[in-house]
Amino acid sequence: MSTEYVSAGCYYPQQSLKALNLMSISQSVGRVLYEKGMIGHVTIDLVAFPNPTDPSNINMHPLFWAVDINNELQDNAAITYFFDILMEGYLNQEDGRYEIEVVKEADEI
Repeated sequence: MSTEYVSAGCYYPQQSLKALNLMSISQSVGRVLYEKGMIGHVTIDLVAFPNPTDPSNINMHPLFWAVDINNELQDNAAITYFFDILMEGYLNQEDGRYEIEVVKEADEI
């Protein structure tokens, strides 16, 4: 979810849906695909939006739609992997936070 009238291709790490919900969605889809014999990279595109039945409740969990699924490594996934390699960080899958270690140079101490 982004502010009104802002177009975004990809936010990393995402903050629209709770990380645990994404883990559940990913594991469910992965299980079904594995049962059908698919193994490898899979990209699922989700669109999140506020609940239209109660737009005044900002803290309410947003709704989402799965709009696409691809059985190949997509550009956004490749960019995310590249970002992770450059930053040498860690994505906490429980809370969705991406953390990096900041190393101070000797002259900065």
